Amino acid sequence: MEQSIVEMKKIAPKVITIGNYKGGAGKTTNAVMIGYVLSTLGIKTLVVDMDPQSNATKSLMLTRSANNEGAVPAINKTLMAGI
Repeated sequence: MEQSIVEMKKIAPKVITIGNYKGGAGKTTNAVMIGYVLSTLGIKTLVVDMDPQSNATKSLMLTRSANNEGAVPAINKTLMAGI
């Protein structure tokens, strides 16, 4: 069931969940890389970082600042603020 990128953009949203009990299994790395690649292909992507260490958020903010010279990354609101 291979689909082209154009077809993927037209279909209903998909949820990809990455989880594992073991630490150091590459969950964050896989989530960040999948999100990054999909977004570079032009597919709207949302990465939800539920880890209190927020490593996915830090990785994506560093990537954004590296790709946009002069941009100052800032997060005004987080989900953790409500907990």
